[in-house]
Parts: sequence; structure tokens; C-alpha cells
Amino acid sequence: MKLLILKGLTVVGVGLVAFAAKLQLVEPVFFIQIVGAVISLLGIFYWVLELRSNLPYFYGHSQSAGSNANASVVVGIGLALVANSWFNLVGYLILALLILVLLQRVVKQKKIA
Repeated sequence: MKLLILKGLTVVGVGLVAFAAKLQLVEPVFFIQIVGAVISLLGIFYWVLELRSNLPYFYGHSQSAGSNANASVVVGIGLALVANSWFNLVGYLILALLILVLLQRVVKQKKIA
């Protein structure tokens, strides 16, 4: 449960920071939204892999460059690129949190069965 909360907080935090940074750099562009959607879907796929592999929050082995991004960071950045406004971002983040909880339950049930 603590890991789920930590991942949820990561998605929200990264999404908010990345969206604020995006607002400073560019006007919303359709291409950026497409890239964000692809990144978000990739992050959700990574969530499934992390849950199925029962990986901890920090699981990187080769961190010579200092990166330790997990699927929650990937999803947060992707959603920030997709969103057009703060209101949209909050809606997308809530949807991502619901997807994370749903994935957690589905993977847990499959492990039991």
C-alpha cells in the first residue's frame, strides 16, 4: 500500500512540475500531445511490468548517470505533455491514479490465482 501511495504521489508531482515547465517553453502543439500520449501509454505498460515483476520503487541497477526514473515518472511527464490546461492535467492525473489502483488489483488477483 505504501508503494502504491508513493507511486501516486510521484505521478502527481512529476505531472505538475513538467506541466509548469511546458507552459514556460512552448504553446500547446498537437505533435507534443501525440508524443505525450505515446509516452503515457508506454509508462502504463511499464507499470504493468513493474507490478508483475514485483519491483521496488527504486530498482535501477546501472545508475551511473544518476537517473532512477520509474514508470510513475514516465506517466507523469507524458500526461503533462498531453494536457492543455491545469484543469485537464488534474483530470488526467486522477485518471492515471485510478488506472494505477486498477492495475495493482488486477495484477495482485492474477498472482493469487
